[in-house]
Amino acid sequence: MDRARGAAIWRYAIEHGYAIMTQDDDFQQMSMLRGVPPKVVHLTNAQGDPAELAQFVEQCLGSIAEFMNDPESSLMLLSRDRLLAPKP
Repeated sequence: MDRARGAAIWRYAIEHGYAIMTQDDDFQQMSMLRGVPPKVVHLTNAQGDPAELAQFVEQCLGSIAEFMNDPESSLMLLSRDRLLAPKP
């Protein structure tokens, strides 16, 4: 993503009280450097079928809600590989 576009999305999220859910590493880096607002949910290993990705995000809504309500947290990493791995 080009920096100007990323910066515009960042500003828009701040101005409108939105969080950013993304697969883009740039927003993870921006979150680590700038903090909140906005909150960033970074989806890692999220390639593949969009319906499966939507189902994964739906399964994580409880964790996402907790993150959104935590005033200290600025970045949440969600990895399909780790969260969907079979339990031993």
